[in-house]
Amino acid sequence: MTNKKIWAATLFSTLLLTMTISSPVKAAELQTSTTVDRSQITLPLSEETEENLFSLESVSDIQMSELVDPDEVISVSDGDDTIQARKGTATKYGWSYGTTPYTFTQKWSTDTEVYSTYPYYNDGLLYPAATELLDAPSNSQYSSAVREGYVNDTWATEQSIVGAHVYYHKVSSNKALNSVTVLLDKNVAFQIYDAELNPVLDTSSDAYEDLLLFYRTAVKYDNYDKTVYTCKLTAGNYYIMFWDNKGNEGNHHYAMFTGNPLPIQQTYSAGGVFNGSVKWDGSSSSQTYQASGVTISVSNGTEDLFALYRVTFQDMGSSYFNTYIKSADMMYQSPNSYSYKTIANMANLNQKMIDYYPDEGSMMGTYNTKVKVNWMNGLSYVNASYSTNAMLYIDYLAPLGEVSVSF
Repeated sequence: MTNKKIWAATLFSTLLLTMTISSPVKAAELQTSTTVDRSQITLPLSEETEENLFSLESVSDIQMSELVDPDEVISVSDGDDTIQARKGTATKYGWSYGTTPYTFTQKWSTDTEVYSTYPYYNDGLLYPAATELLDAPSNSQYSSAVREGYVNDTWATEQSIVGAHVYYHKVSSNKALNSVTVLLDKNVAFQIYDAELNPVLDTSSDAYEDLLLFYRTAVKYDNYDKTVYTCKLTAGNYYIMFWDNKGNEGNHHYAMFTGNPLPIQQTYSAGGVFNGSVKWDGSSSSQTYQASGVTISVSNGTEDLFALYRVTFQDMGSSYFNTYIKSADMMYQSPNSYSYKTIANMANLNQKMIDYYPDEGSMMGTYNTKVKVNWMNGLSYVNASYSTNAMLYIDYLAPLGEVSVSF
């Protein structure tokens, strides 16, 4: 019998509060057909009695991992006009404008028995694998990768010998795709066990050393208070369990994503940019000038955690600034590019200029800016000039559990 099949038999026998256990279970006895209804699955048990002192352990008081607080580590200074002063930094998770931020508004299944619809793990274990690994997620991935369930369903209340939903989860690397994020109603408890059934989320457990990161927060969703946990695990095999947390209110629902942390969209205001002015030279139909720009940096070397997602310039100028122009081309150069991008041709001020497709990389670095002024036809006023003043807002993606975020 394979090690994983031994784990399967051991899990369902060891997790009994007071339950008899059988002699080694044969593979045929596990009844592992992927087409059979879950309610038909049983685990043969011995008639001999043996007390088992193992109990379901919920998450104990674990010290949360220290988060990077953007308000404390990010600083802004005047931009340097030289390309050499800029630096483009690849992001830790490869996120960009093509990544869909997670917003905690996903609609969950209304099928209370949804847990029973998942196929069994592919080598015949009695429970499904955890979610498909999330890498650079899109909306469709969130829908397909989630594992969810209701711990008051038929499986938990009638078929499961431990009254719980159990998932098998394999982590292949200590550094990549090793996060587990769960969203729980208050009346759902959960725990992660290692292959020897030691609770990982327990400071007194031998498996506690497998926990690399632990973060907990709360969100309000669909009139229910949910607790969100994000954990990072060392490479290994795990069991993730959910069960009824009796005495608490809620909808008995949980959801789970594995792989990378969930990307949460945040906005950082980087101060005034495009600050500058140009005086008409008396002959040109257009003139270009270098505006101020800004440099954004962090104090603790965590540039790769802040993935650039969207760039917005909000013009703050007064209406009299455009007295002598037809339009103005606003151009900026991100920290991740060696060329300028035109994001607006504006004849009217006080509008937003948005780049929905910024170059991939960290939000950190220098944002250089230029303005091309297109003077009005027939201009004759020798003292004609144009001034700009704009605010820079940077939307970035932050990994839940590593960067302090707001909802």
